[in-house]
Amino acid sequence: MSPKRSSPRNTTLHDVAARCGVSIWTVSCALRQLPGVKKSTAERVVLTAREMGYDPARNEGARRLVMKRFGKTTINSLVALFLPPGVVTPSGGYFTLRNDGEKAITLTGAESPACGMLMMHKSSNGGMEHVMSLDVAAGETVHFAPGGYHLMCMDTKPVLKPGAQIPVTFRFMGGQVVTANFQARNAAGK
Repeated sequence: MSPKRSSPRNTTLHDVAARCGVSIWTVSCALRQLPGVKKSTAERVVLTAREMGYDPARNEGARRLVMKRFGKTTINSLVALFLPPGVVTPSGGYFTLRNDGEKAITLTGAESPACGMLMMHKSSNGGMEHVMSLDVAAGETVHFAPGGYHLMCMDTKPVLKPGAQIPVTFRFMGGQVVTANFQARNAAGK
């Protein structure tokens, strides 16, 4: 009987984050070229991921990312609600919204049982503004990420803690509704 061989473990976002000394959120944003990561940090993360052989297509965690689809609109809850250490409220929600349809869609709001109130905001010029609705043109992708659009969870409930799966229901003009689960993480991305 020949000895059982095990394949080498695939490099994960956690591995890249540990090597770079940054959060997995920073790694995720840097690899997806999202705003909110300093250029020098993003370049270091991309180089390190390449050197370590990080391949999201081979990564088990990447295959388990939540993707909800209705019609031709996709919501990827790749990253979720951040909880600053020692601070329970407010918390931010980050995701990617893609419209693969032939017509524009309008996101009119979101809600979650983990939040007393869940609002859409946009950060700009050092401030934050409330967003009543967001048009997403056909073929367009909108990133909800630090420094830009995001969900703001006010009056957080006890269920909102690192590791929890948090359902968020998105509402669109015309009555479409879709729910996606967010993975709650702390500010260190854990």
